Amino acid sequence: ESADDRLRGLTSRWIAEQAAAQGVTQEVSDRARNFLVARVARADGASDVEELKVLGWIATGSDNDRDVLERILLPTLECTGGVIENEPGVADLIARCSLTHPSLAAKALRLLVDGDPWQSLPHVAGGALRRALEALTGGADTEARMVAEDVIHTLGARGFHDYRELLGRREDGGSDRLA
Repeated sequence: ESADDRLRGLTSRWIAEQAAAQGVTQEVSDRARNFLVARVARADGASDVEELKVLGWIATGSDNDRDVLERILLPTLECTGGVIENEPGVADLIARCSLTHPSLAAKALRLLVDGDPWQSLPHVAGGALRRALEALTGGADTEARMVAEDVIHTLGARGFHDYRELLGRREDGGSDRLA
């Protein structure tokens, strides 16, 4: 904690990469993930933002999606105002969680889109963004659907109109659109 921000950021990124790596033992992955959970819990607002931004690299892993989203990435996105490294990987994790954990996915997606300083997310992670929005707008979770529709409006206001056809969809085949 007393190391400079750059060194802490490099170390945290390496730990996040180890937690997501395919070639490490489950014990190493679990220890790295537990370290990151504890680190995020100890985050002290603005002074830790630069270090926390690198935790997006954990999203490239393929196990414990809910745990990673709920205990590491969502609190990180909240602390950093949605700014994070590895936006394509984070968007892909959100898309993977959209069907099974729509509320968590919708919250994370809202933060990720809001924190996109260059408005590049539809360019660098368009496929994952679309998969997440399709799942959330077509799902049964009303709150998650409303958040997703708000994200679509935000993207539209930024000039990304390709997502508008997803508005008003529901899993039960109904529509929220007025005739």
